Amino acid sequence: MDSTSSVRLIYRDVEPLKGASLNCRMGSARFWFKPNWNSSNGPGATGYFLTLGNTTTNADGWWALSVNSAGDQLSFITQTNGSTTTHFNTAINWTTNAWLQVGLTWNATETKLYLNGQLAATGAGVTRWPRREARAAGFTVGGNRAGGEQMRGQLDELETFNYILSAAEISANYNQLTTATPIAIDLPGSINTNFITAILSGATAAEMTAVVAPASLASA
Repeated sequence: MDSTSSVRLIYRDVEPLKGASLNCRMGSARFWFKPNWNSSNGPGATGYFLTLGNTTTNADGWWALSVNSAGDQLSFITQTNGSTTTHFNTAINWTTNAWLQVGLTWNATETKLYLNGQLAATGAGVTRWPRREARAAGFTVGGNRAGGEQMRGQLDELETFNYILSAAEISANYNQLTTATPIAIDLPGSINTNFITAILSGATAAEMTAVVAPASLASA
């Protein structure tokens, strides 16, 4: 999200028959991000990736993952009734137009930040969150609730979970999406078809290679 105007992308706090979209007490979030800035110049102002509550009103409380104006630090901060906890401030060195994966896990015991599948920071557990009325307004992606303080980039494949993803799960997911694994298919053989359909999804860095032998393969 990168606009000179106020822009908001808001998801319901609770989806009917499906539960909380973002459980601010315990859970995980994972997404890919491509900044429109370098860590040498940054977005120019604080940019929010995920926000629940109202960052401009202490009475509402808030819960947020953000990048600073210089683009060289990520922070996870929660607040209730004016009492604030900064769970971590961690240094980053990002390059414009380069996709990377961000993972966040939290519970009452600890918080963890993962960058490109690797643990990057740990912090105190979450014991503060927005009041119910503020959460009912939904959680915002890419900026604050008013449409400002935008992250200045593209965000893709956002996933939220109501449980803690393990380090192994986060690492495996990143590797699966970014590691090219050659696949050998021997035809004719057990696959009785004249064509093969493959769907590749994930980060732009992901690739798939298919090696077909023998060379003669009838087209559909």
